[in-house]
Amino acid sequence: MTERYLLYDSGCSVCAALAREVETRSGGRLGVRSLREPEIQALLDRVRPGWHWEPMLVEIEGERVRVFTGLAMRMRLLQLLGPVRALRVARAVARFGGPVLGVDWGRRDFLRRALGALAGWIALRGLDPNAETT
Repeated sequence: MTERYLLYDSGCSVCAALAREVETRSGGRLGVRSLREPEIQALLDRVRPGWHWEPMLVEIEGERVRVFTGLAMRMRLLQLLGPVRALRVARAVARFGGPVLGVDWGRRDFLRRALGALAGWIALRGLDPNAETT
């Protein structure tokens, strides 16, 4: 049987709360473990030397250990949880203020506003390609 754990930084209260919510929403498909646990650190040192403090998904099946981070972790979670549960998890991440699917929604809002300002400037100035700027 395959064991699956979402690894998180238990020193971060937001990360810990989010990890518990993800575990609940996974419907028993995955557990959570802290990156601060000596056993987890030893496992990561063995299978992923030079690992960084970031959320990870670990799958353990006998002697085989797989570690997913970043986009690969998101894709694997989508496979494991299915689209409905994955969407619920993404909403939970957004509610806690984190990026969803690699998108920082605060930055996205800034870009939306900047594009709106640019569109307004173009509308006021006109779209005359022969217009000179001073």
